[in-house]
Amino acid sequence: MPERIGVFHACLLGLLVDVLTGRSLGLHALNYALIGYTCLKLHKRLRQYPLLQQAFFVFLSLLFSQTLIFWIENIQGNINVTVSFWLPVLTGALFWPLVYVVLRFIRTMGRFG
Repeated sequence: MPERIGVFHACLLGLLVDVLTGRSLGLHALNYALIGYTCLKLHKRLRQYPLLQQAFFVFLSLLFSQTLIFWIENIQGNINVTVSFWLPVLTGALFWPLVYVVLRFIRTMGRFG
């Protein structure tokens, strides 16, 4: 629900993830804020697309996010890239249809429940 959750919430969640994972402070905050801003700007348009195209958008967003993390950590010199580093990109796109159905169910139950 974009009218309730915004870029500020994404940034706070990113800072929490940074603290919990021990990564550079602000790394995930920047990532989540950029992805959140993009999703907020395009959410009305994205809702009209079929699930396959939405999953492709999720794939591109997660790929951008992981590439940004890779780039920043590579500059700092503490990068250890394995296949598991890129796995969230693939799994996020594959599980998007399930997440979409669950979130739609929650939204309709909140409206009519």
